[in-house]
Amino acid sequence: MWWNSIYTRIFNFHRWQSVKVLQLMCERLDLTHILDKIELKFYNRLYRCDSDVLQYCMSISKYCKNVINLVNKYDACVGDVVDTDVIFCKFGDLCRLKCVC
Repeated sequence: MWWNSIYTRIFNFHRWQSVKVLQLMCERLDLTHILDKIELKFYNRLYRCDSDVLQYCMSISKYCKNVINLVNKYDACVGDVVDTDVIFCKFGDLCRLKCVC
């Protein structure tokens, strides 16, 4: 991804080297986890919205496979506020798994 190329240039990484551990050490999420965070925040706001139409849309979309997979990934339920720390911990777990293998 182009985002990772910024890290590789600044820190003189080779293209084949992963920058995930570096991102973890800098206390930054990777793009995938940033997008997950934004999506979870969107669903949370949609769930708590006062509009009947939007709540109906959310009641249908919470059974969507993508939404179910996303909330299960962070051990949450639809409507839960998923803290950034939880997402960061999951990212850290992913980095540690990649380092061990």
